[in-house]
Amino acid sequence: MANANSTRARGLEVEHYYWGCWAKGTREALIQHGYAQKDSPFPGDPGEKKTSLKTTDPKGRAITIRRESKYLFVVSRDWSDDENVWYERREAQKKEAERVARDREAEVKRATKLVDSWPKTTSAFREMANRWASLYLVMLEEKLVDGEGGGGFRYDLEAVRKIEHLVDELLEVVETGTVVMDFDARKQATPACLASTAQRAVDTAKQDNIFQLHRVK
Repeated sequence: MANANSTRARGLEVEHYYWGCWAKGTREALIQHGYAQKDSPFPGDPGEKKTSLKTTDPKGRAITIRRESKYLFVVSRDWSDDENVWYERREAQKKEAERVARDREAEVKRATKLVDSWPKTTSAFREMANRWASLYLVMLEEKLVDGEGGGGFRYDLEAVRKIEHLVDELLEVVETGTVVMDFDARKQATPACLASTAQRAVDTAKQDNIFQLHRVK
């Protein structure tokens, strides 16, 4: 656990450490909140040391009472074995929760980066599609007709003319074809951690007519 976790009550300040706890307040506040016994002596009482003394709390646990000022005292004690087990378990749970939170944050960052990389408009998608087509279709055409990729094998001139013609047609389709938003595909592609955010974005897109509102069947 942390070095210290502080809480305050009326007339009382309490801090929890890995080794135990201490509470500072008036005699009345310490007794009222169960940190000292009603009939327990306090430092400075007749016959007691002026600065500190050892005694027990209402549950019989060993405590040390130290005088801070005329009216303020500090009661400190070590954790019992049962409390140590409880605090160790709580610390383990806290660390696990922190790890889960870190993993969740990293997952959201990765997912956000992915979603941010997607085209935001039909024209942006078409531009990306043109780059894909220009790269891969032209590369495919070269591999099929130059003879080098196949170790000398290639298609004959008639097949080459057909391939070139089909590649040109595909490039034209990519350039001029109608682009639509497939909302089902968008939903499936969106990481689960961003599902609600993505749905709001899609709803906004529909409302603002950013996309052509056609669903691909």
